[in-house]
Amino acid sequence: MPIGKPWIKTFEALQVNRFCLRSENLVTIAVFTVIFSYVARILFTMGPAALAASIMLIYVSSLLYLGYLFVITEQTAYGHQRIPPLSAQVLQQEKGRIFKLIILVTMFFSCGYVLQAPLLQIIFALTSLILFPVSMSVLILTASLIAAINPVKWIAAIRAIRMDFKLVNYLGWQLATMGLIYVLLTRDMGWTNVLVTLAFVSASITMFRSLGVVLHSNADELGIDVLFSLDITASKVARAFDNELSVLSDKLYQLSNAGEHSKAQETYQQHLETDAYASEALMFERFRKWENASFAINAGRGYIGRLVSAGKNDEAWSVLLFCFNANQNQYRLLTPETVLSLSMGTLSLQQKAVIAHLFNHFPEDFPQHQAAANCLLQAAEYYAQDLAEPALAQQALTQFRQRFANGTSNKTYLVLKKILDDELN
Repeated sequence: MPIGKPWIKTFEALQVNRFCLRSENLVTIAVFTVIFSYVARILFTMGPAALAASIMLIYVSSLLYLGYLFVITEQTAYGHQRIPPLSAQVLQQEKGRIFKLIILVTMFFSCGYVLQAPLLQIIFALTSLILFPVSMSVLILTASLIAAINPVKWIAAIRAIRMDFKLVNYLGWQLATMGLIYVLLTRDMGWTNVLVTLAFVSASITMFRSLGVVLHSNADELGIDVLFSLDITASKVARAFDNELSVLSDKLYQLSNAGEHSKAQETYQQHLETDAYASEALMFERFRKWENASFAINAGRGYIGRLVSAGKNDEAWSVLLFCFNANQNQYRLLTPETVLSLSMGTLSLQQKAVIAHLFNHFPEDFPQHQAAANCLLQAAEYYAQDLAEPALAQQALTQFRQRFANGTSNKTYLVLKKILDDELN
């Protein structure tokens, strides 16, 4: 029975720009949009003093939101497409690093407020576009707040992160998020504050998702042990595929050693047809290592033909030479086109010996082919002039006279006959 291809869940490219539209994120976005728009409305209608009454709401909601943003970044960095929903369990698991993240964010905002000069604020804001994701990266990697504010660690992380579209995309979302924060905190836009808040929540979620994608794409350089990626999926597929081939190889080996050669060949052929011959090269490498080469010799005939049809003559020659030597210099191919294709070009002495053998049997294997007579003469020429086998050359000419009596006036035949006659005399 042929084996099926291994089934492995395919890794999908991590969504970024449309991530906030995923169904599992819509409820979270709606909840925090309502809370933050309510807080903004209190700020502009009742003044900063009124915020004291809502300080617990502000504290808890900010804590939950920042914590969840950190979870989004971390889970994305590990390769998760779907982020677990916001819950007490998720926040409990990450409470240590979430607390450190809050301190980190507070430090960045505090530095921005301390600076009074507009130019310095602009410079700091632009610098933060680079330093904040770097600090987040270090925090995810090390879980250390000291490391996250260590310039040496920043430099190492910056050198590891590639400047590509993913990073540029992240910087764009971070810039948009910072702009929306500024608008949200300094402009009273009435009922449209809800829309601005919705834009801010969506942009910030997308920003942290984008940062996670940047970390995921630079995981090797940063030392992140990702759980899902294209390379990991490919590795799983390769291992599963190799295991399946091992099972098939063991089965064919047992059938072959038990003398059930026809069943072994039939099983293998069914597998190749199901597999579209994708694993033929790998399977043949296994066969040629068996102590009994008979199965490889039989399997090689079709394999050589397919290699030649695909224009892979060098690989075909490698297989042919193995089969020829393993079969005590006796081997035949399935089609005349395969033989003729392999005979073209510059041949080594070893290759000429193989072609001479194949050409010598060409009229017997393919009697109706128009090249049969020329192949027999070419075999005689190789034996006589290149391989120093006058006896085999004489046999080839004798076969030529018997099969193609009308061709004895052929110039090549006459030249070879004279050469051989001279050697005999």
